[in-house]
Amino acid sequence: MKRIVHYSLFIISIGLIHSQKAEIKYDDDFSFQFVMKKNENFNPFNKTGFHVIPGESFEKLKVRFKVNSNSGKRINFDPNKFYLLDDNRKQRLRPVELRYKYWQGYYSFPFLLHVPLEKDYEMSSFSYSPEINDTFKNYYKIGYKDIPSQVCFDPKSTIFKKQKAKPVSYYYGKAKLKSTKINIHFLIPKDFKSGRLFYGNLFLEKIEAN
Repeated sequence: MKRIVHYSLFIISIGLIHSQKAEIKYDDDFSFQFVMKKNENFNPFNKTGFHVIPGESFEKLKVRFKVNSNSGKRINFDPNKFYLLDDNRKQRLRPVELRYKYWQGYYSFPFLLHVPLEKDYEMSSFSYSPEINDTFKNYYKIGYKDIPSQVCFDPKSTIFKKQKAKPVSYYYGKAKLKSTKINIHFLIPKDFKSGRLFYGNLFLEKIEAN
């Protein structure tokens, strides 16, 4: 009898584990399954020559999704369609960084600039590619203010003239993906309460404060 009870409890526990898996959401080209979210202390990009603009007291929110192409083939993935609606502040937040898993590490989607930089501010990590559309603009929400992702570029030289750091907005290039995980990083105020994460018009996940 004990064996039967133990076996039944084992079956029930396995059923609970499977029932806790996040729902898979589909758009035309990819499926999305929520994996985890984590709040982290804000730390500006640790790269020489530029830094993220936090604006006020912020912390970093990381959200991870498992992503699969519906065709089972490697096709272009557009990361600019991710955004977070902060329902309390009525803001539409853009990710400050997006990384996809490749082999043993996570690689950043290419950083693209909306306008070319002056020569003294050029940075190899950012490029100007006007032929690549910024589709973030296509999903404007009435009643919500768009909050762009911005970096501040330091001048290469200040020997002959006084130059200040230059704030610029940026977006992302595409990558060919088949099956991987994507980390989506946002800067959120420390008093953030809740929001809704989207990919284009597809609702992905309710994001609650810790």
